[in-house]
Amino acid sequence: MMGAVSSSSAERTRRGVEDRIASPWLLAAGAAVFLAALGQVVAHMRRARRRLPERRDWPRRRNVARRIAAEFAEMPGMTLTLSQASRLLGLPTAMCERVLGALIAAGVVRHTGDGRYVGAKR
Repeated sequence: MMGAVSSSSAERTRRGVEDRIASPWLLAAGAAVFLAALGQVVAHMRRARRRLPERRDWPRRRNVARRIAAEFAEMPGMTLTLSQASRLLGLPTAMCERVLGALIAAGVVRHTGDGRYVGAKR
């Protein structure tokens, strides 16, 4: 019986030593995988932070703003919805909305409560 106890005790000791030896290797392997993934995330973030080329055509936008301001100055009683202004000026709705927003900020045009754009009274 003594031999059986000591053999199971020896077995537990051997397993404990093997576990202690294997654990650092597993820990190191896990850390290496984590660091590789972290490196990929950092590289992706650096690529994402790169400045993209400017897409806005500022001279065209200024010309459009002048043209819209001239339309409202030429016809003081004119009121337009966004879709009407877009069709009148031949602009995409999103661009027309941005330009009208800039003209509102400049005090050239005002936006009424019912969604119409009106020339600002001077």
